[in-house]
Amino acid sequence: MKKVFIAVLLIPILVVGGLKGALWYFTKSAMDDLKKNVAAFVDLRYGGIETSLQGSVIVNNVALYSSLIDDTVKINSLKLKTNDLLSLLTLQSKLNKNQLPDSMLIHIQGVEMDMGGNIAETFLNPETPPNVADQISTLACGNTNRFDVKAMQNMGYQSMLADFIIQYQYDESRSAINLTLIENLDRLFSMKVTTSIGNINRIPSINSLTNMPRLGKVNISYDDDSVTSRKVKYCAKQNASTETEYIEKHVRLFDQFIQQMGIGLGPELLGAYKETLLKPGSIDLSFDLSGIEDFNELTQIPIADLIHNISTELNVNNKPVKLHGLKINQDKFMQAALGQRSQKIEVEDPNVEPEKPPKTFHPVKISKLAQYKNYQVIIKTRKGKTYQGRLEVTDSHRYKYAVATRTRGGEISYHVAEEDIKSAQAYY
Repeated sequence: MKKVFIAVLLIPILVVGGLKGALWYFTKSAMDDLKKNVAAFVDLRYGGIETSLQGSVIVNNVALYSSLIDDTVKINSLKLKTNDLLSLLTLQSKLNKNQLPDSMLIHIQGVEMDMGGNIAETFLNPETPPNVADQISTLACGNTNRFDVKAMQNMGYQSMLADFIIQYQYDESRSAINLTLIENLDRLFSMKVTTSIGNINRIPSINSLTNMPRLGKVNISYDDDSVTSRKVKYCAKQNASTETEYIEKHVRLFDQFIQQMGIGLGPELLGAYKETLLKPGSIDLSFDLSGIEDFNELTQIPIADLIHNISTELNVNNKPVKLHGLKINQDKFMQAALGQRSQKIEVEDPNVEPEKPPKTFHPVKISKLAQYKNYQVIIKTRKGKTYQGRLEVTDSHRYKYAVATRTRGGEISYHVAEEDIKSAQAYY
């Protein structure tokens, strides 16, 4: 009898231990498979694994090292949660069949990036020219045309710390999926997007996610941490002005810029934009797409009318902002958005130095070649020889010029008589 009693007590413990062990093994196998699949691109490492019978697992201390970039992204933890333990244990099998559980949460916590590292250089210093967003955000910011690594460091960001949450839940009573996306960048901002996807009779497979039946109301919330205050302080310095003067100038140039894009905000909207700079806080935007059956319809409706038709609401620092003053020239706006404008959008800022044309080799008159002493030159002689290097003017009666070329041992100079020069170019 005693043994039976002990066995009855031990069975739940063994079952719980077995389930937790199975969940731990499932997670470790999945991480090891992922490690193999990405081995050609990154070296993935991780620390401990935590499991819960409520249907969640946490993988701690994840590090992704790329030899191509020679830098590491560190992640404090990865959390995966489904509606119950069984859903989590069968998740891989469902995914292999392109099926989804009724609910899922993915939380990527503590993504850390060193601003002095190569990854930050790659993402914040792209070789492509500044886009429209870069141009607008840096108006009145002196000669800054992009908030690159150096600018971000001057704004006090030596590292970045980010959290990301992706969550959905199927509501059978409403035949809808509730979707939430959250992005939080420490000391910058946080953003939350929520929406519902209705008219779904059952949870869809992955293959059908690209053709969701119907979006409902979309809510976007933005909360400023300190990025705007830092930006205002930084740009005021670049503009050689006070913060108030910078804001006034930025808003004025912003209005000029978007008017060239065919957008007229009107006094209330422009005042709301100014408010976001004077008193950084929250911005809440919502619109309802439940009445849209075919998204191709949206391209046929004038933008100003569309804003009204989808019940758009805007609040800045919890104050409602009226949108009736917005005027948009559809053709002009689409040309600007698609990069089809014949003229570049420009605003006049006396604090911005004109961009100097890139240096290149220019033909110069042989009679004025001496003016380019110590410049890089290309000299071609009448005998068909070409010399490239730093121009020297000599004291020799026979040779007026010499071209110094760097070698492993230092410099070697090739003397050239002026009368032997057929053509010359100088680099400036």
